[in-house]
Amino acid sequence: MKGLVLAVMLAISGCAKGGLFTPTPASSLTTLERLRARPAPEQMRAKMAVKISSRPFNLAQSAPAVMIADLPTRAHVALMGPLGGPAALLTANGDGLTIGLPRDRHVMQAPEADSALRKATQGLLGVPELLSLLVGRLPLDDAHVRRRQPLDDDRELVILIGPAKTQITVMLDVVRATPIAMVVKDKTGRDLFRAAFEPFELDAEDRWLPTALEIDVMSMELHVHVRYKSWKDLDTLPDVFGLDAPEGWTSEPLKWALMQQMITPDEHP
Repeated sequence: MKGLVLAVMLAISGCAKGGLFTPTPASSLTTLERLRARPAPEQMRAKMAVKISSRPFNLAQSAPAVMIADLPTRAHVALMGPLGGPAALLTANGDGLTIGLPRDRHVMQAPEADSALRKATQGLLGVPELLSLLVGRLPLDDAHVRRRQPLDDDRELVILIGPAKTQITVMLDVVRATPIAMVVKDKTGRDLFRAAFEPFELDAEDRWLPTALEIDVMSMELHVHVRYKSWKDLDTLPDVFGLDAPEGWTSEPLKWALMQQMITPDEHP
């Protein structure tokens, strides 16, 4: 999938040097409008394989996982251990996020996770938007389309302007109205965020859902790779979205101070 992101980056460079983009006519939002209108699961369970790494946070985990989600604001991911039980629990609910370690009966809590993510992406991505990416939705509702370029093989490259003059470049599958890759840069041209999707497939409800997803948040040196094995809609949800420590567990704040230091933009003259 990194090749897809590279393809987007090369296309950006080519357009910048050669002026390949044309002004966007009124009808150019068709693919984005179809993407926004595409139905996606809300209450669901997904089985998947997850790889996550971040050098500053000393993270390096690869495990099968189960996600219970009430999108776009709540999700609970259980990373399974070698003996079958959960080795780690990641819960997002509104603005907050927790990481639970069942073996240690310990929880790390980050009630300000949403604001930290928005700072890392200059206002583009918070917790709800990040969760929506998991089902192939893009956080582009408030972004302004600046230019677009049809590509070969039923693909389209679209450049949008987002919060804080961020530039969002998206490669779309025109036939399915699904994303292929997305790159977010700040106003100085520095990469903030990347996402790449492997081909979408129809589920039992005739919805296009990604088979895999890769995410990079540069300022956190965070890399996440998710490969989906199955999706299932849920009529009722288990009570798994609480952010408080369970009775008998210890807790501490998740150290966002380091994150805030890493994501503070450098001063530019």
